[in-house]
Amino acid sequence: MFTYGDIPDHIRTKQQLPLLEICYELYKQFGFDRVNKFMRDYSLALHDWALTRLNESLYTAKDLLSGKISAEEAEKTFSYCFFPPIFALRLDLLQGFIKLIYGGDGSMSYFGLDDQNLEVTFIMTVHCVNGYPLDWFVIGADVNDEVF
Repeated sequence: MFTYGDIPDHIRTKQQLPLLEICYELYKQFGFDRVNKFMRDYSLALHDWALTRLNESLYTAKDLLSGKISAEEAEKTFSYCFFPPIFALRLDLLQGFIKLIYGGDGSMSYFGLDDQNLEVTFIMTVHCVNGYPLDWFVIGADVNDEVF
């Protein structure tokens, strides 16, 4: 069993860690180094998963706009929203949902932060027109991007 004192003092979010009960329990059970390695590996896997999911959402929206997917098929087809990317909804509701939550046209960005050093680790941006996602990109240190 590891203790709070085993977490290095240079970790900027150490004081808040006990408030994150699930994370704190992981640190107590497995130790700081092991949990951090898992978090880095998980982050890379999550990047690949999100890349696939967001590309499929973009292709599905383009198929709907081009007429490859009919209105009847849209009622039976699920797509994933860009923010949050785990939120699935029917394709025929996508445009209304995005307009209601984010407005019709514009770009939205999500910044990922490293809790330990409070640095931005990646930026994911999607551009929507009339409530449909038309393009997106990700920049981040884990993909050897020159911005970081």
